Parts: sequence; C-alpha cells; structure tokens
Amino acid sequence: MDVNWNYDKDWYVPRNKNARGSIGFNGDYPNSEPETAAVAEYVDKYPFEAFLFFHTQGQIFYWADSKTHSLYIHEAIKNDTGFTGERDGGTGVGGSFFD
Repeated sequence: MDVNWNYDKDWYVPRNKNARGSIGFNGDYPNSEPETAAVAEYVDKYPFEAFLFFHTQGQIFYWADSKTHSLYIHEAIKNDTGFTGERDGGTGVGGSFFD
C-alpha cells in the first residue's frame, strides 16, 4: 500500500489497483487509509492558501509553473531552504496529495 497515491484527486486513473501489498497499490478506495483520511479531513477544515511539499532526500520541492503560481514564492522557498525547485509535470497516475 502506498499512501502517497491514496488521495481522492484522480484516484480512478488506471494503475495497479488490484494487488494489495504490491508497489503502486493505492488502496481500496480514495482516502481509505487512516493517514490519508486524517490529512484530507484536516485540509478540508482549514482555508489554506498554499501547500508546500519538500522532498528532503533530494533537497527539492515540486513547483507547478509561473503561469499559475507566483515566482516570488518560488524564489523565496529556494533562497530560504537551498532546495531546488523542480517543475511538476504531473504524475499522470492520480491519487497524490499534490494532484
């Protein structure tokens, strides 16, 4: 089970849904796991203006693009953290929180 793909946005995109315990299995239904259900409930409860996802292993953060997101914020995060901003081209598999 990979809780990173258990969120409801585009969860129904075809992928490995039938092999519980295998890499890529994204749960029995969207937000079926306690971890994702708790995060989804939390973000639905509060009016966030943005979410930041940092991948400390590669010292990167994923960035959409300058057409939909402010370059000022991109530069501020980059300068404050030293992380590299990588453009998120989308996973194409759905179910991730950042989708």
